[in-house]
Amino acid sequence: MLKISLIICTYQRPNEVRRLLGALVKQSVLPEEIIIVDGSLDDKTEKITKEIERGFCCRLVYILVDKAERGLTRQRNVGIKHANGEIIAFFDDDIIPNSNYFEEIIACFDRHPEAVGVGGQITTDLDWRPAATSKKPSLSVYRWENWERPDGIRWRLRKLFGLASNLPPGWMPPFGHGRPSNYPNDGKDHKVEFVIGAAYAWRKEIFTYCLFSTYFQNYGLYEDLDFCIQASKKGSIYLCTSAQLEHYHASGGRPNQFTYGKMVVRNGWFVWRQRWPDPKLIDRLKWWEITLLLALLRLFDIRSQGPKEALGRFAGCFDVLFDPPMRSH
Repeated sequence: MLKISLIICTYQRPNEVRRLLGALVKQSVLPEEIIIVDGSLDDKTEKITKEIERGFCCRLVYILVDKAERGLTRQRNVGIKHANGEIIAFFDDDIIPNSNYFEEIIACFDRHPEAVGVGGQITTDLDWRPAATSKKPSLSVYRWENWERPDGIRWRLRKLFGLASNLPPGWMPPFGHGRPSNYPNDGKDHKVEFVIGAAYAWRKEIFTYCLFSTYFQNYGLYEDLDFCIQASKKGSIYLCTSAQLEHYHASGGRPNQFTYGKMVVRNGWFVWRQRWPDPKLIDRLKWWEITLLLALLRLFDIRSQGPKEALGRFAGCFDVLFDPPMRSH
């Protein structure tokens, strides 16, 4: 059986780390080792790890990084250096996996020897249902094969304006802004171009070819998509719908709404151009149309901090126009 090293990168979330470690002891197949890479500014997470370490179900490694190595992509690269498993898996700290998660991940790799990566199925807000009719769905519904799910206002408007892709989830069209890797709970493995970084696993040898880009600072955002694009050049990636888990989206350690909005645009542009370095004029125009449409939707979303995020998105548009991000690593 393939041996797994699990890397958990965290920042100022000691309670989430405690909860996740408590859930991991219930796995039907345990990782060989769990490596916690902590960028926190206090010692709360370290104390929790030391409390749990004695008598834990597997080897537990705690690494505290300094400022130079702080940030999601840098912390992941630190963890990789210390990992010994044939498969290196990653969890966000606010994840809770089903008890057979790693068993299913290993089985998926066994079914697909050509696979370099496997993503888990995040079941939070998973609202697929069997298609009720064979008729063409309305704007409010997205259909994939014999399944369908409701589409929010942003997707309805994109379809209305001809800005939605016909590609299945988990594939990036030439104008970017693809649908996330979200599939029904059908028990199948779906070949995709990218999976969500909150829970995915890779064959160790892929890291001799690429690491996580240090272009992405601190919180990251789309760093998972960027890594998948690089890794997919070396082999296949699958979403395993049998490897299920919940993602609770903890609020701690996140950037403010303005910064987040700016990151959405700049990082989104960066990743799009990694996948499509020389898009056609029509695809460039579509990327900008979608980006501005999404910013306007957030501007008028008064139920949350949408206007602050929208201002960040507009600032990101200005930056991309006059100072487009370049790949450094």
